[in-house]
Formats: sequence, C-alpha cells, structure tokens
Amino acid sequence: MFDIIIGNPPYVENKKIKNAEFKKKLTKRFKSAYRLFDLSVLFIEKSLELLKGQDGCLSMLTTNKFLAADYGIRIRQLLINHTELKEITNISSLPIFGRTAAYPIIIFLKKALPKANNMVVIKKYEKLNELNEDSYTESQLLPQKLIKKIPASVFPISGQINLINFLYNNFKTFTESFSDLKIMYRPYGFINWSKHLTNISNNPNSKRDLLLIGTGNVGKYHIKFDKPIKIAKKIIPISYFKYKSEFEHIWEESSSQKLIFREIAKELTWTFDPG
Repeated sequence: MFDIIIGNPPYVENKKIKNAEFKKKLTKRFKSAYRLFDLSVLFIEKSLELLKGQDGCLSMLTTNKFLAADYGIRIRQLLINHTELKEITNISSLPIFGRTAAYPIIIFLKKALPKANNMVVIKKYEKLNELNEDSYTESQLLPQKLIKKIPASVFPISGQINLINFLYNNFKTFTESFSDLKIMYRPYGFINWSKHLTNISNNPNSKRDLLLIGTGNVGKYHIKFDKPIKIAKKIIPISYFKYKSEFEHIWEESSSQKLIFREIAKELTWTFDPG
C-alpha cells in the first residue's frame, strides 16, 4: 500500500481497445469500466485500491472527459462518495500538449470519506506564465456534496460555480420542474450500432428521413450542416437516415422539438431543434 501516488495514465479511447476478450476482462475487474470507458479511469480506480486508507493521497494528470461523459459516471460516483476531493486544476488551454484532444486536468484527492462541508478548489490556467510560483490564479470553491445534486454527478469545473451552487440551493431542477422530460442518448445502443450506417444515403428519399449529425456538427446555438462526420473509421458527407417503421419510436422522439447537446466539449454547447 502507498501513502501517495502521482501519475499520468494513458488516455486510450474505448474504440482503440481492439481485443474484445481483454475488454471483457476489464469490465469484470473494474467498476469504472462502464460503457465506452477509456483506460485512464481504470488507472484512477486501481490507484485508489493501492492507497492507504484514510490518509493516502492521489495526484493525476489525466483527461477531463470522465468528469462529464456518460461512461465516467461510475468513477465519478466512486470519487464523490469514497474520496475527499482537494483540487482540480484545468490546464486544457495551455499550449504544451500539442494537438491532443484529451483536455488535461490535474486532480488531487485524499482517500477518505468526505466531510459534509468539504470544498474542492477549482483552478484554471490559460497561459504558461501563470504557472510561475509567484503568479496569482483565481480559484473557485465547489462544495463536494453539490456534485451529487447535478444530473449524472457531472463535475462542473468551468463557469460560475458560485452561481451553480446558488441555483441548486434555491430552485428546482429540470427533472423536478418537468415531469415528462425525456433524455435521448445513443438510441441505437452501445453495441453493433455501426451496422445501422448501411441505412444512410446522400439524398433524402422521403420527408421522414432524418439528417445524420455527429457531435462535431453541434456548434453553440447552431448546426454545422456541411461538416463531414468521422465515425467508425469512415468519413461521411452530408447524409440522411432512411425511415424504417421498426424504428418508429426513435423517429418520433428525434422529430420532436428538443435541445441538442454536444457530448464532449470545453464548455456547454447546444442548439435548439424545432423538430
């Protein structure tokens, strides 16, 4: 067992883990191996196992994607309920990581049950000179218990955290205010979804055909219709899903008024679809 662990785990996306049998073993071994998990979250879970209880400390330079992505919900719950989060430093804007799209953070925590009043220090560095010992960087305080109130336990590491705290303490959430609220996510599931790409064409065949868009097409308040989609090792130009009666439930929800959110982005990115 270790008093402290410092690491920089590899960021390997789920689609790059080619060995299906190896992936199954990871799913059985680690609680955080959930849905389209990446390898970095497994390193965090394993590090927690290797730390001494109640006083072991962990510091990791890793991707920020698990803080908000669907696959990260289990590691987030593990961190929220079984560790005392000390500091999260956002360094994704610094020009030292080349063209990587991993959006790095440094997370520092203690292996201990969190105190009721524990506050997480949130920092963000925009320029390299801000890393100097004598420089001052403004930080925000995030109540750890607040994260439990946020849907899917998403970690808010940007924006006005004080405002987020105020809103959650004084107003009802979407789900509390709208009893019929529906969230549509990966309607074709997580397995064998790529086979449905054979059901697309470059031109619509009927009014019921749906425009195919990817997360890269979603801009702030608009859709980039002319941007090709990179998916399943293919580059797909503007295309349409052909209507099939067997997927009527998907078509019904997809054709209604809705807000479309980009799954992975540096900031909240969404647009309105009138249906």
